[in-house]
Amino acid sequence: MATTQTPSKPVVGQTFKQLSERTWKAQAHIIKPWLKEGQSALIWAGTGVGKTQLSLTLGPLAAGGGTAAGWSNDRPRKVLIIDGEMRLSELTERLVGLAKDIEGLDLDAAKENIEVRARQDQEPGVEFYDLAVSEDQDAISKYVREKGIELLILDNITTLTDSIKDENGAADVKPFLKFLLKMKRDGVATIVLHHANKGGSSYRGSTGIATTFEVIMGLQRPKTAAPSQMVFTLGFEKFREKRDETLATRSFELKEYKWTVTEDDESDMARLVQAIRSCELTTQQGAGDSLGFSKDKTSKVLKKAVANGIITKQQIRDSLEGDLEFAV
Repeated sequence: MATTQTPSKPVVGQTFKQLSERTWKAQAHIIKPWLKEGQSALIWAGTGVGKTQLSLTLGPLAAGGGTAAGWSNDRPRKVLIIDGEMRLSELTERLVGLAKDIEGLDLDAAKENIEVRARQDQEPGVEFYDLAVSEDQDAISKYVREKGIELLILDNITTLTDSIKDENGAADVKPFLKFLLKMKRDGVATIVLHHANKGGSSYRGSTGIATTFEVIMGLQRPKTAAPSQMVFTLGFEKFREKRDETLATRSFELKEYKWTVTEDDESDMARLVQAIRSCELTTQQGAGDSLGFSKDKTSKVLKKAVANGIITKQQIRDSLEGDLEFAV
């Protein structure tokens, strides 16, 4: 009996020689310094902490250019926001208010470049997107290619993946991660919002979620914050490229749609001391460089850590093989 062979997939490959001779297009920043064209970022936080407000600042920043929270975008880009739960009137109010706080924003460009597709804006009986289903993935992928969308903001994983039964199951979340890989292939940057786990220490669900993202940032509400305050610390849990000081943990507070951003000294001290005590680095500045700290900031933070009794001069010497580079 004759056997038939399954045709191979039309997957192409290239030799090392071909790759080494190829001219690669540089990836421009969409949100400088942490999000480039075709990259994906995960923003996680507990309910009501502020992840949606942050994303609705990033959307206009990408769509109209300007500067916000020390981050910047040098030219307007087309942005698609897909929202799975918020009332459209509330979403619009936030967009209008938050856009006013972006320095140098081209508001007319931002208004033209942002499109919002919201579950709450659909006619009764219309099924909204399920981004774990290939049919919906293909529809969005086709649309963003046709319209030249450069940034896709998804709010949030839970409300946009109805068919995922268990967010803790690696196999269950794979279809959604496949969609993010499609966006990478198409050169579309993606910002995905997600809920914190029960302890509030990281994102909810399978650790497999982290594999696709170049950037993961967590927002955590301080225990001392008043109930009426919109305040959180923002820390980069994952970042694949070289860090700078705008990627250090900072405190964000929102009042009347205006952000106030300050350095989070306590977190900076803890992270610098941890880097020194790891014994994996040989100089104080090496520890500072690993966190994106300048020489002046490394010295300042370390002096404060010593003054507060978090670490002693002798412990610094022991961990860094005798190095006490700065006066502390």
